[in-house]
Amino acid sequence: MTLPDEVRALVGRWHASTAAPRRAAAAQLEAVVAGFAARLPQRVAELEAAIARARAGERDGIADALTLAHRLAGTAGSYGHADVGHHAATIEGALQRAAVDWTAVDGALASLRAPAAAP
Repeated sequence: MTLPDEVRALVGRWHASTAAPRRAAAAQLEAVVAGFAARLPQRVAELEAAIARARAGERDGIADALTLAHRLAGTAGSYGHADVGHHAATIEGALQRAAVDWTAVDGALASLRAPAAAP
């Protein structure tokens, strides 16, 4: 057996021995991603409620909305929802301005509703 044949055989044995763990890991990852997607409508609803409280002038409204937007912006991309992360980051940035940019908040929030409603 030549060295390339030995390497091919070794890689083939390794590949076969790791197939089941790789499939299990892929299934676990799919479950985690599906869990994020399933919770997305609730997370968007919580963000909407915090934004409504902020608009109404409640003391903790802006802080709560900033926290929720920041968390969503930071995690969404990791679960394959880069668009959600982008819109949440837009909301976070608009809320951080000295004079809140409600137009930007409303536009980004409307954009968040579609992915949150998707199955």
